[in-house]
Amino acid sequence: MSDEQEVEVDQVTIAEVDARHVWHPYGAFPASTRPLVVRDCEGVRIRLADGTELIDGMSSWWAAVHGYRHPRLDTALAEQAGRMSHVMFGGLTHEPAARLAAALVEMTPEPLQKVFFADSGSVAVEVAVKMAIQYWRSRGQEGKRRLLTWRGGYHGDTFAPMSVCDPDGGMHAMWRGVIADQVFVPAPPDARSGAAADEAYLTMLDAQLDLRRDELAAVIVEPVVQGAGGMRFHSPELIAGLRRLCDVHDVLLICDEIATGFGRTGTLFAVDAARVAPDIMCVGKALTGGYLTLATTLTTDPIADVISRGEAGGLAHGPTFMANPLACAVACASLAVLEDSDWQARVPQIGRRLADGLAPLVDLPGVADVRTLGAIAVVELDVEVDMAAATDAAVRAGVWVRPFRNLIYAMPPFIIDDADLDTLVTGITAAATASVAAAAVVAGRRRAGAGVMSAPWLADVAERTLEAGLHREPVVRRAGAAEINLASNDYLGLSSHPAVIAGAHAALDEWGAGSTASRLVAGTTAAHIDFENDIADFLGFEAALTFSSGYLANIGAITALVGRGDLIVSDTGAHASLIDGCRLSRARVEVVPRGDTEAVRRALARRTEDRALVVTDSIYSIDGMIAPLRDYYDAAAEHGAIMLADEAHALGVRGPGGRGVAAEQGLSGAPGLVITTVASKSLGAQGGIVLGTGLLRDHLIDHARTFIFDTGLNPAAVGAAHAALRVLRGDPQMPDRLRAGVRRLASACGGDVPDAAVVSLIVGDPVAAVRAAAICREGGVFVGCFRPPSVPEGTSRLRLTVRADLDDDTLDTVAAVVTAALREVGAA
Repeated sequence: MSDEQEVEVDQVTIAEVDARHVWHPYGAFPASTRPLVVRDCEGVRIRLADGTELIDGMSSWWAAVHGYRHPRLDTALAEQAGRMSHVMFGGLTHEPAARLAAALVEMTPEPLQKVFFADSGSVAVEVAVKMAIQYWRSRGQEGKRRLLTWRGGYHGDTFAPMSVCDPDGGMHAMWRGVIADQVFVPAPPDARSGAAADEAYLTMLDAQLDLRRDELAAVIVEPVVQGAGGMRFHSPELIAGLRRLCDVHDVLLICDEIATGFGRTGTLFAVDAARVAPDIMCVGKALTGGYLTLATTLTTDPIADVISRGEAGGLAHGPTFMANPLACAVACASLAVLEDSDWQARVPQIGRRLADGLAPLVDLPGVADVRTLGAIAVVELDVEVDMAAATDAAVRAGVWVRPFRNLIYAMPPFIIDDADLDTLVTGITAAATASVAAAAVVAGRRRAGAGVMSAPWLADVAERTLEAGLHREPVVRRAGAAEINLASNDYLGLSSHPAVIAGAHAALDEWGAGSTASRLVAGTTAAHIDFENDIADFLGFEAALTFSSGYLANIGAITALVGRGDLIVSDTGAHASLIDGCRLSRARVEVVPRGDTEAVRRALARRTEDRALVVTDSIYSIDGMIAPLRDYYDAAAEHGAIMLADEAHALGVRGPGGRGVAAEQGLSGAPGLVITTVASKSLGAQGGIVLGTGLLRDHLIDHARTFIFDTGLNPAAVGAAHAALRVLRGDPQMPDRLRAGVRRLASACGGDVPDAAVVSLIVGDPVAAVRAAAICREGGVFVGCFRPPSVPEGTSRLRLTVRADLDDDTLDTVAAVVTAALREVGAA
C-alpha cells in the first residue's frame, strides 16, 4: 500500500473508512445505507459514537444472551488470554476444550457423546453434512448421499449449508446448479394449525422418506423455529414424528440448533420440547454468549465409530482455529452463567410481555401476523419492510432491530428487564408503523402515476376488486417442489414423464427453440404434420390442425365458421374461450340452459339465419358434468347446423383409451362435427387442436385468424405432445386409473363424485376459499381456488385435479389435508 493509500483512522471518520473499504453481510458495495458506528456496549445497550443508546433487540443475531460486558465472561476471557490465546488442535488439546466438551455432553440429549469443534455455525452444519454422508459411505452405502429438508430453512452460507437452505425464496437461489441437489418438501405447518395438520404433514413426509430412503443420508431441520428463512414456528410434536419416521426409514436426523439452542425457545434445546434426540446436532451463536465465534457438531458413539472405521480413517475436516482456547473458556463461562440464572422463568416472561405489547399490531393494516415463542417475537408485514423507514423509526425510539424481507423480529438478551422490554415493544411498533406508512406512500404514488399514465378509474376498480376478495396474482410453481400438485390440469401426470421430456428434447435438438414464424410462413415443421396426422387417427377424424393454445383454437375455429348474420347456440357454463369466440364472431348468440337439448332444438328451429353453429364443452371443467353430445349433435343435424365440442377436459379422461366423450357417445369422425382439444392437459404439453374433415382443415388454414397471424406452436411442445400421445396409446388403462382415483378422493373429501377428473368442493365465500387453498399449500398440497368470475357468485371453491400417477396413499394424504383446511375455514 502506498503512502497516499494509507489511511490514518484518527484523520478520517470510521464511517468514511467503512464506506470506502468494508463489505457488510448480505449487502452490495458500496452499501445502500451507511451503518451506524458503535462506540461500546454494556448490558442490553449499544452505545453509538454520537452517544445515542439503543436497546439491543437482536442479541447480536441470537448470540449475546447474557448481554454485553458480563463480568464473569470478561473475567474468563482475560484469564485465558493470560495463559494461552490459541494453539493448534491437531495432536494437541487443552483444558478449556475438554471442559466445554464435557459440559455440552452433559446438557445435550443423552445419545450425543462426541463433540467436533467448528469455528462458525455454517461450518458446524458443513461438518454435520459431511458426517452424515461419510457415515453411509463407511457402511458401504454410497448411494445415500442426499439430504431432505423442508422449505423455508436457513443453515448457513458455505456450500453444503447453502444446499439445504430454501432453494427458491432464500438468498442462495442463485447457486442452483452449482451446489448439491437436495430433496425439498413443503415448509412445515404453523404451530397454530393443530394436530390434524401435523398428522397430514407427517403422512406426506412418510411417503417421501419411503420413496427416497435409498438415496437419503439424512434429514436436516431447524427444530421448532425456522430462523433466517422466515421466522416460522412449528410444533414440537412434528419433530417427535420426524424422529420416528427417520428411524422407520433408516435415515439420520440432523437438528440445527445454532439459533434455538441454550434457552431461546423456552427449553434448553428446542428438541427437548419434543423429548427426542437427533443423531447429529449443531450448536453455536449463544454458545459463547456472543463473545467469540465458536460452534460445535455433536453426534453419537455409533456414528463416530462407523466413520472412524471407514476408508478415510476419520472425519475429513479440520479448521485452523478449531477449539480456540479463548472461545472455549468463554463458552464454559457462558454455560455456567446460564445454568446459574433463572432463564427458565425469565424466557417465558419475556415472551408474554412481547406478545401482550405487540398484540395491537394485528389490527394495523399492512400487518399479516404477529407471533411469539419463548424469547422471540415476529411481526410479519404484507410487503417487504422499508429498511430505511423502519430502522430510523426504531432508532428514534431507542431500539436496535434489523428487519429482513417482510419481517421485523426480536430476540433480546435474557437479562433485559420489563422497562426495557416495553421500550423494545415501542420501537418494534414504531418500525412496523413507519414501514407500513412508507409502503402506503409508494402505493399511493403508483396509483397516482396510474391515473396520470392511463385512467383514474383503474385505481377504483383495483380497490373494489381487492375488497371483494377477487384480486389475483400468478401462483409460482416451485421447481422440484415436493408438494402434491392438484392445481394443474396434468390429468395423466405426463408432463414429467421421461418419454415426454425426451420427446421435447428431441424436437428441440432437431428444430430449435422456436417455430420462428407463423405456420403459413416458416413455422411448420415435420413434427407438426406428424403429430396432426397421429392425433387425427387416434381420435377417428380425417384431419387435425394445431394452434398455439386451446384458447386460440376455439376462437379461431368459431370465428372462421360463423360471422355477422349467423347464429350460435351455446349453453351455460361454457369455457371463456368459447364465450370469447362467440363474441368475436359477431354472430347472434343464444344461450340455453346446460344440457337442455330441447332448448337447442327450439333455438335452431326458430332461427332466421342461414348458418348455425352449436357450441359446447363435452365436459364442463368446473364441476365435471358431461354434456349430452349425441343429443346436441342430433338436434344440430336435424336443423342443418354444425356442432363444435370442446374436448379439452375429456381427452385422456373419458372414452375408450381416453379418446374423449365424442368417441364414448359414438361420434368419432361424424360429419358436421368439429372437435377442439388441447395438448396442455392430459398430454402434459402445450397447444390447441381442431379436428374434423380435410375440408375443415383447409378452411381454417385460409380463414382462422388465430392460425394465420400467430407464431406456430414451438417444436418442443409438439414433440412432447406427440410423445405423450404415444404413451397414452401404449397404456389405454390410464384413464381408468384416473377415474378410480377421482372416486376415492371425492368420497374421502365428502364431495360429489364427478364424471371427469376434477373434484369441486364448494366453500362459498371467496376469501375463505383463498384461505383454505393457502392452508392446503402449507400442508404440502397445492390445490386450485376458483372464484367469480370463473364461477357464479357464492360458489367459490377448491378445485382438486386428480392425476393418474397418484397412488392411494397420496390421495389419502391429500384428503386429510384438504378436509382439515375446510374445517379451519368453517366449510366442512
